[in-house]
Amino acid sequence: MQFTKLQEKKILLKFTFELQSMMHLYAQRYRSFMKIFNNQKYLWIQIIHLLMLPRFSKEGQKIIQKELNLELLY
Repeated sequence: MQFTKLQEKKILLKFTFELQSMMHLYAQRYRSFMKIFNNQKYLWIQIIHLLMLPRFSKEGQKIIQKELNLELLY
């Protein structure tokens, strides 16, 4: 079942905000920022890939891919 446009917009806003917040927090607190961030990023990729990505429109999928700097999620 596809998300509605409103659901998709809310999820994408939350996703991008949380990803940016996580990066900022880790950059402030940890020297091994990249290692920690990459582990979290991998977790996000798994969650989105397995559970959510098919429910987004093509535009939504492109936004997620851009945020994660990935060419393809699947």
